[in-house]
Amino acid sequence: MDDLLFSNEEVVMGTIDAVRRATGRDRAEWFALLDAWGAPGRRYREIAGWLMGEHDVSKWWAQKLIVEYEQARGLRPAGVRPDGTFEVSASKTVAVPVERLFDAFVNARQREKWLTDGRMSLRTSRPGRSARFDWEDGSTRVNRLHRQRAIEIDGRGGT
Repeated sequence: MDDLLFSNEEVVMGTIDAVRRATGRDRAEWFALLDAWGAPGRRYREIAGWLMGEHDVSKWWAQKLIVEYEQARGLRPAGVRPDGTFEVSASKTVAVPVERLFDAFVNARQREKWLTDGRMSLRTSRPGRSARFDWEDGSTRVNRLHRQRAIEIDGRGGT
């Protein structure tokens, strides 16, 4: 029964079993190896190359281990990319056709009706699917992905 209880870190990071099954070691073992190798101060690509080349870790697991290692050691705050920029994401389900929602973003006149604080300039778009914008002075990017999905309304399917 004790193996069903996890620390807060294990809940946030995922179970030790998943890491061990995929890589042959648990996080504590990987973190100790990274410490001994001198990972702090090395570039992300160098660490990834070492994990993939010397330890046969997949690209996905290398990325996951590096991010979690750097966060655990206080080398990288949550949400920070390797180049020092931040990335955040959010999602929202809106009960309108995807085409109407897309137009509300890419059409400047429609956008002005609801986006009263700040300005976005369209960089590129794929009609009905995605749009990329510069926010204000261009130092921040806004990326929109639109997906149509079925929703349940009063037990009936809808789109």
